Amino acid sequence: MKEKNYSIQFLRFLFVLAICLGHLLWVTYCATIEGQSLLKFVCRNCFIANEFFFIVSGYFLYFSAKPVEVFVKERLIRLWPMLAFSIGACGLLRTFHISGQSLNFSDLATLFLLQGTGVSQTPGVNGPAWFICVLFWCSIIFYIMLRIIKRKTTKIITLLLIFIPSFWGFIMNLSVDSRGFVCTFISILMLKGLSLVALGIMLGAANEYLNKSNISKFLNYDKINSTLKVLYSIIEFTLAFVIIRYLFFYTKLPHCNELDVVLVIVAFVMMFLMFSNKAGVLSAKILNHKFMDFLGSKAYAIFIMQNFVFLLINNDKLQQLLKPIETRPLYIILWLAVFILVGLVSYYLVEKPVILIYKKLNKEKE
Repeated sequence: MKEKNYSIQFLRFLFVLAICLGHLLWVTYCATIEGQSLLKFVCRNCFIANEFFFIVSGYFLYFSAKPVEVFVKERLIRLWPMLAFSIGACGLLRTFHISGQSLNFSDLATLFLLQGTGVSQTPGVNGPAWFICVLFWCSIIFYIMLRIIKRKTTKIITLLLIFIPSFWGFIMNLSVDSRGFVCTFISILMLKGLSLVALGIMLGAANEYLNKSNISKFLNYDKINSTLKVLYSIIEFTLAFVIIRYLFFYTKLPHCNELDVVLVIVAFVMMFLMFSNKAGVLSAKILNHKFMDFLGSKAYAIFIMQNFVFLLINNDKLQQLLKPIETRPLYIILWLAVFILVGLVSYYLVEKPVILIYKKLNKEKE
């Protein structure tokens, strides 16, 4: 059995916090003149983490060998209960007069995993759920394709035929509304999902080839010599610095420079390949601890419940209470802690029990 790689779980947690932070700053901090003056363009590229998540999902999709019906069922069990809970929780805030936002037809479309797919582009009470909906359908499309096509060469050619035009369409429309369309009917969000999940699958295939060849012994930190350990560690830290700088400290407008986006995606692909093989000290030692698994396992719950927290943030009474610290770092730290707390509660209240029940029912069938 292959040893679990906890460093990748840390990436999940870090990128979810980046997305929450980006949304938080747009909703609150950057909504004020003082906040805009203080932050300028800092943290405005946090949303590139969505692209990273698509790649990671495609990577692990490649290694799944379950029957299609089992894969679809497990995807639904994994994603839908928390999605439905997040919408219901937001609706309750309206019922108790904590939020003025009502549930509508867009929320029904989200419950059917259609937000962002082109069938429904409007966000409803849970705007970030577009990612889950697009990821679900992209995963199904590619999983069926991988099961139908047997020859590896044909798989790669098919993936390239999907990746090249969809990635081109996504990159060329970075300055357009992300919930818009290409050619009046193709969702930009679906182009993003299709291209980057395809890229992740090809990355998985490439890594499988490396691990089956003699090259693999030159990739693992515990098996290589001191020179390579130092070299790989420097590369990992450099790539991590580039990505973190782009996420949190990049001073250009977000997603307006196509080359910048392509380069940071390439940097992430290289870093993820090194992390997946535990090539340097960052992935093999510093971040490879079981506590990172604890953090990473809560990432989905934190992500899907963030709009629930935003509805709390927009509550008039809370806004007045926290106004004195609105443009201070303490304000950001406070709400990031709330994101994590709400995610933890939701995980243990909904996500974990549903998964345990599903596993128990499967054991009984066996």
